[in-house]
Amino acid sequence: ETKTYEVKLDRSHTFVNVSFVKGHEGQLITGTTGRVTLTPGNTKTISVYVTAEDGIAKETYTINVTVKDTNNNITSITVNNDKQDVVEGQTKYIFTEVPYSTQTIELDFVAASTYAKKFGNGTKTLTVGVNRFTVYAEAEDGTKGIEYVVEITRKAASNNAKLEDLIIEDKDGNNLITFNEETKTYEVKLDRSHTFVNV
Repeated sequence: ETKTYEVKLDRSHTFVNVSFVKGHEGQLITGTTGRVTLTPGNTKTISVYVTAEDGIAKETYTINVTVKDTNNNITSITVNNDKQDVVEGQTKYIFTEVPYSTQTIELDFVAASTYAKKFGNGTKTLTVGVNRFTVYAEAEDGTKGIEYVVEITRKAASNNAKLEDLIIEDKDGNNLITFNEETKTYEVKLDRSHTFVNV
């Protein structure tokens, strides 16, 4: 027979009313009854004690009333300064790819409730290619929310080792070569009046 009851309420509840119906008119009922004040964020334990008419048989009924926020929704997800609003029914969010030089990102999200805990956010290290991270919020009452997958691609390193241009100027600012990306060696001849060149 159940003697302990668990009741969960959101933060809009500030009290409960406890009443009872005797199983026999000769029972003695003590403990906490009537209006019971609740404290948001906490669990209130209410006990009702029943003593039978014979004064020997006794029963204790316990009600644990937990008053905590139940909201575990996420409203938006952000990668660095790129923000996407969460859409109902959509659990995957693809963000703009980043260059190879980007090694880490800041992943964050906005929980609908200030009482919710955030999981999966923070600084993330990227590998080359597609990176996937999971985020979710947990309500104050411990209820886990929907998991959202965040996808971001880091570009591969460029294998281009060629210059777009090469300029060698004399003391008068004249370019001394004609650049060709296929030419790797250049011969420059100057008279003795030149003491430097700018490359």
